[in-house]
Amino acid sequence: MNQWTDIVTYKDYIKGIDYPLSSGVPITWNIQDWYIGYNITVSVSQGGSVSPSGSVSVIPGNPQTFTITPNTGYKIKDVKVDGVSVGAVSSYTFENITKDHTIEAIFEPITFTITSSSSSGGTITPSSTITVNYGDSKTFNITPNPGYKIKDVLVDGKSVGAVSSYTFSNITSNHTIEVTFEKQITQTIITLQIGNTSFTVNGEQRYLDSPPVIKNGRTLLPIRAIIEALGGTVKWIADTKTVVIELGNNSIMLQIGNANALVNGNNKLIDPQNLKVVPEIINGRTMLPLRFVAESLGADVHWDGTTRTITITYQGGQ
Repeated sequence: MNQWTDIVTYKDYIKGIDYPLSSGVPITWNIQDWYIGYNITVSVSQGGSVSPSGSVSVIPGNPQTFTITPNTGYKIKDVKVDGVSVGAVSSYTFENITKDHTIEAIFEPITFTITSSSSSGGTITPSSTITVNYGDSKTFNITPNPGYKIKDVLVDGKSVGAVSSYTFSNITSNHTIEVTFEKQITQTIITLQIGNTSFTVNGEQRYLDSPPVIKNGRTLLPIRAIIEALGGTVKWIADTKTVVIELGNNSIMLQIGNANALVNGNNKLIDPQNLKVVPEIINGRTMLPLRFVAESLGADVHWDGTTRTITITYQGGQ
């Protein structure tokens, strides 16, 4: 039975409250009014909530459940009941309550790691493994040492190019960033051989469309692969059968069958001692006089008659 009616003939004190009543007045009582209630005090750290919250009054003998919920980017670190850890639980129920209690929820940020690494030749900052909070952003700066350059940057194993900085935004997982440096090339050496389509650029093998040939005592070859290896460009103008070569501050214009060329805007004979040395089309390929082109661009050319090889040395990067 939860309530009853009685005649009260004296003063009663329930829960510290004075109930003065006149003799003979009937009153209806709830049974819980005759019991002293208990309180459960809730405390919460930053990063989440407990429901219900504050100071919760409970009826003796009844249970009370609390739900612990972390905010986005946080997790439950620990829950303490009456000062004693019960672990990182998401809910807790007090059973058959017979005294006051406390419950404390402690939250902490969710964290992730970013591991950075680099080859020799430069640095990445910050380095090694760092810890970041959920949702944070973090920028890494990449600096090559003198004489080196950034070759590539891998983020989580995928190339993002030779960038000098990279920012991870709104971080929600672990990451890696790896930097590779390489030596800056200030000198390019190209080696070719008459009759051979294979040539090398600083020791790296490459190929021509057609092998170099000797005609009228001079080496002719398809020049595009050589110029591009030096970092220049080649343009073919079909209407006038003209080749335009540009490298650095130098430009050369040559025309098929013409012993004159235009070098940086000035007319110049390709070979003053042999006017037969001209650009030609051989087997469908535009063949240009190698020495004239290379030297006009500022390169040195060395001929080895024994091995029939040509070495071009250019004091510039690729």
